[in-house]
Amino acid sequence: MQTTKYDKYFIRGPKPGGFRKFDVVYLDDSIIKGSLYFALSMITLDKVPPDHGPHSHDFSEIMGFFGTNPDDPYDLGAEFTLYMGEEMEPHTFDKSTLVYVPATLPHGPLVHKKVYKPYIFVYTFPKASLQETTRKDLMSLVPEEDRKNVFFPYDKKK
Repeated sequence: MQTTKYDKYFIRGPKPGGFRKFDVVYLDDSIIKGSLYFALSMITLDKVPPDHGPHSHDFSEIMGFFGTNPDDPYDLGAEFTLYMGEEMEPHTFDKSTLVYVPATLPHGPLVHKKVYKPYIFVYTFPKASLQETTRKDLMSLVPEEDRKNVFFPYDKKK
């Protein structure tokens, strides 16, 4: 049941029928010519990436957050808030979740609220590499008091 404007981009629970130092595997054009970008990271309690700042880009992206508990694969082992749209609509989740982000839709920051078990983070997009992407920094959408906890990894000044 859709409850908010961007809720339709979040897929949660059972349904019928950058970050290189965190990556377990990744694929891009430098590894296989013509491939799309794909990365999978295992995030542990002692290895949590910094919160990613808000941005948009000219391609769609798929992000997946997956729990590692074999007895309950829907338990993410973490809690996040991901902000979507110019209005910074917050989506907080603690279950394995797949997020589809359409091209040009502002998204982020992705804020780690809690991490209490290892989880898997996967993301992919239709570009050959991170170097091919053009991202628009939207840090101005984040309230000033919250900016200290968020980074924008593509900002050349930092």
